[in-house]
Amino acid sequence: MENKDPKRRKVDETMRRLLTGAYIPTLQLGTYRMKTPTGPCKTALSLSYGGIDTASIYNNEAGCGQAVRSVVNSNTRKREDIFVQTKLWRSHQGLTKSSKSKMQAALRSSLKKLDMEYVDLFLMHWPGPGRHLSKPPVRKCKDKKFGWASKGRDEIPGNDEIRVPTEWTSSMRLQTYKEMAQSSGPNKSVRAVGVCNFSARQLEELVQFCEKENIVKPAVVQNECHPMLPATRVREICTKHGIVFQAYASLGSGSETLMNHEKVKAIAKSHDRTCAQVLLRWAVQHGMVVVPKTTNKARMIENSRIFDFCLKKEDMLILDSMSNKESEKQTTKFCWLREHDPDHY
Repeated sequence: MENKDPKRRKVDETMRRLLTGAYIPTLQLGTYRMKTPTGPCKTALSLSYGGIDTASIYNNEAGCGQAVRSVVNSNTRKREDIFVQTKLWRSHQGLTKSSKSKMQAALRSSLKKLDMEYVDLFLMHWPGPGRHLSKPPVRKCKDKKFGWASKGRDEIPGNDEIRVPTEWTSSMRLQTYKEMAQSSGPNKSVRAVGVCNFSARQLEELVQFCEKENIVKPAVVQNECHPMLPATRVREICTKHGIVFQAYASLGSGSETLMNHEKVKAIAKSHDRTCAQVLLRWAVQHGMVVVPKTTNKARMIENSRIFDFCLKKEDMLILDSMSNKESEKQTTKFCWLREHDPDHY
């Protein structure tokens, strides 16, 4: 989305300006676990959604691209007015055995599946290789009502035996990002780059690396974020460096507590809104951009109605108070064990 019009009103909450000078829409459709995304993506783009969030590991880039082409071919929207972002999976860091770039091959694959000449944003999906390349280190907590506070958690048997690949180092993460950054630019196949699931430590390390190597800082950081996992320190770093923070799992990452919390319900009732709208609005008023996922048109419309009301100062304070000190130990993934957090890498 190459709109660099300096006359765009700063008060327009539907867009945020990136370090590149381009704009990212505040509201996009998330497609995680959406195996047939074409219909939902077309519906979202026919409404007020500014773009689509996908990833190579979602295995749905082709369907997302098909939806964008369909909308563009119908002359209802131009390609430059649709923000498309995808992600580099963690197993595509570093080089192949023949010393070829895994990142470049993965980018070509994503562009081919999307059937696009460029993507507006290319994100590093994970800061490390994972303890296993295809499975999370632990299962989600048994009791979804309590998230990280839950005592009941299932570890995947044998995962203590699975460690980081011996050839992986933290410098591989930085060098892969450098390669991504050097592949980005106004007329290149990647218009902007960013990262996902980075802890505060990893993000500070990356910013320092960018300054030392004289390469572009991440335009976007995408992490899980909601009142019970506010990612405060990461957001502070983003604000300091002009990086846009993009929240996923805004409604609680599968936890039933947040959407059914009495405080959230009371605020929703006072504004004649839904809990989902209140939680998304909380993010918007904190300057974030959001990627709520749904295949239901009615819920898409509901989730899009977050720009025509404001939460009161006291509402924001109540929502901000729902986290505690323990939540800041968990930089990502509300329902995962803290000791297996991505900050491990």
